[in-house]
Amino acid sequence: MLVGIRAKLLGGFGAVLLLLAAVGGIAWRQTMNSAAAFADLYAGEVTELVELNDVARAVYDVRLGAMASPYISADARQRAATLIVDNQKIALIDANMKRLVDRGPSAEAQQLLRTWNQAYPAFLAARNQVVALSDQGRADESTALRDGQATTALAQVNSVLQDLSASQSDTANTKRTAVAAADDSAAHGILIVSVAALSITIG
Repeated sequence: MLVGIRAKLLGGFGAVLLLLAAVGGIAWRQTMNSAAAFADLYAGEVTELVELNDVARAVYDVRLGAMASPYISADARQRAATLIVDNQKIALIDANMKRLVDRGPSAEAQQLLRTWNQAYPAFLAARNQVVALSDQGRADESTALRDGQATTALAQVNSVLQDLSASQSDTANTKRTAVAAADDSAAHGILIVSVAALSITIG
């Protein structure tokens, strides 16, 4: 009789240990999965949002550079300095957009990038014409082109950047939701195993 009770106690204790080990395993696995998922989220979507914001700022700076009215009346030294800054901003835009493409964007982002590949070169071409006219002393023509064709092209560029940012935000939200759902599922599993362990202990 005593042996039978002892065997039952040991069996119950062993079962509880196994269930507790299962709880720890589930918690550890989900912690690792969540950490990896959020690291991927930061490295991907969050970084892309920051870079897209930098692109938008750089485009704005280019518009305020050699395209702006002060360039027309600037001397040669001032014009050269303005063009250097413009080229730095353009290089930043190119580098950030290349990184976005290299990461393998979503289907929606790929479609937006095709629009970008049309809108941005059109803006740069208009910008270059504005600068060339200013360099030639044709201020009225430069101003007309800047306020007309160049402004229209700039609006298209800004629209694409806004849509890209919105797309990346949606992708990030989807991933966050998926991670949260996985955490909830793991918590539910831990709760079930814990209740089972408690039932064995009480029983």
